[in-house]
Formats: sequence, structure tokens, C-alpha cells
Amino acid sequence: VTVAEVVGQNWRVTGGLAAGEKVIVEGSSKIAPGQTVQAVAVDPRNPGAPRELLKVEGAASPSDISEDGKRLVWIRTVSNRESQINILDLATGKSVRIAPDAKARYDDARFLPDGKGFIWGSERTGFHHLYRYDMDGTLGQAISAGDYNLDKLLAVDAKAGIVYAQSNLDFVGDQQVYAFALDGSTASKPRRI
Repeated sequence: VTVAEVVGQNWRVTGGLAAGEKVIVEGSSKIAPGQTVQAVAVDPRNPGAPRELLKVEGAASPSDISEDGKRLVWIRTVSNRESQINILDLATGKSVRIAPDAKARYDDARFLPDGKGFIWGSERTGFHHLYRYDMDGTLGQAISAGDYNLDKLLAVDAKAGIVYAQSNLDFVGDQQVYAFALDGSTASKPRRI
């Protein structure tokens, strides 16, 4: 994106976005438990008047925005072993918690392009893997599985039905990229890229 002057505490974006696109700024590394996090929407016609969307106690970070630009999935960190996945309706400001397992750690939450579900990472089995969930938090299937950890969700190619993730499965001293079938059929047999 191209930015111009700062308006209050907001940067004015002057280029690099198509109509309807939004920018999410991550700053969670500067947020500590107990701090209040405030998400705001800024109307480009009136950038000096941001609208508060969400106020959260504790560490929180945006994770992804839906294809239609109407919802934001965000993660609230409760502790180093527990987090909560939430969906924020950007029009109403209403936020709903959807992570099904209490006392589990979640990350890498991404909307699926069809709007019917999510992919998110969890250590629910003792190893960090990716799972596909419906919008209400119902588990669909594991996308990855085994006695190893995935380090990072890199990309989702929904048309090809492929999820790309980073791990050190083949060599602990290095990171490799693996492809997994979105339907879970290759969960325990990823293809190294």
C-alpha cells in the first residue's frame, strides 16, 4: 500500500488497495496480557473519526478477514497454553467466540474462501497441526497429522484444494515447505515442495 500523512494515530492509505479491500495492521508483539486492545474502523471519507469495533482485555491479534470483507477472525491469548478464536462482525461490532476446546492454544486462523469454514492451527493432540472447522467451530477434519509440529501456515489454494505449511519434518536443523490436501486425505503423508 501507499501511505500519506498520519491523521491522529492513523495512517492515511492513498493507494495499493482496490475498492472494498481492507488493511489489517498487526502489532500483537507489543501487546502484553492485561492491556486493553482497541480495534477501530476508519471511514476513508472521514479518516479523523475512527469507529471503535472491539475492546478486549488481554493480548489479542487479528488473524484474517473474510473474502467479502464483512468479518474478522481474531485470536485472544489467555496464557501460553490457551487462546480463543473469535469472529468479529465488522458492521455491527459483535464478536463471537468459536474455538471449541477450552484450555487449548490456537493460531494461524484463516477463513476459507467459500466462507463456510476456517483453517486454524492447534496443539490439541500434543503436536501443532492444522484443522478445518465449520463456521460454528465444529471440527471438519485434520489437514495435517503425525508426531511432528507444523511451524506456520503459509498459504491456502482453495481452488486446487492445497494448503502449504512450513515444518522441519524431514530435517530438524532446517525448515521445509509441505503441501497438504485441504480435504485431509494427505494429513499424515504431506508432499515436500
